[in-house]
Amino acid sequence: MSSNIGAGNIIATPKEMARWIHALLTDESILSPQQRERMKQIPQGNNAYALGLSKIDGWIGHTGAHPGYMNFVQYHEESNISLVLVAPFIDYNEGDMEHVAAASAVLLAIMEDARDLLSQD
Repeated sequence: MSSNIGAGNIIATPKEMARWIHALLTDESILSPQQRERMKQIPQGNNAYALGLSKIDGWIGHTGAHPGYMNFVQYHEESNISLVLVAPFIDYNEGDMEHVAAASAVLLAIMEDARDLLSQD
């Protein structure tokens, strides 16, 4: 993993990752509210990514994929919920990215279901 600058250079549990994304994007952050808003602004011509964060269907965070796994670390502002999904099943051997897009859609659906369950009183 050291050939990819960011990938594999941090070791954390899913609980630690959820705590980190929540702290980064809420008032717990060491960043000012203005800095957090700048991080979430998607530049013109880009369809999902801001400054290292993606915004997809109300979720803000980052995904990571490498042969063998795909991770989602996301925060949902409206419900104040952080979710981390670790999916150790991605196979890049065929070089076909359609299955990666399909896996992303499945993981996003799981996150939506989890958010709905966590939002219930």
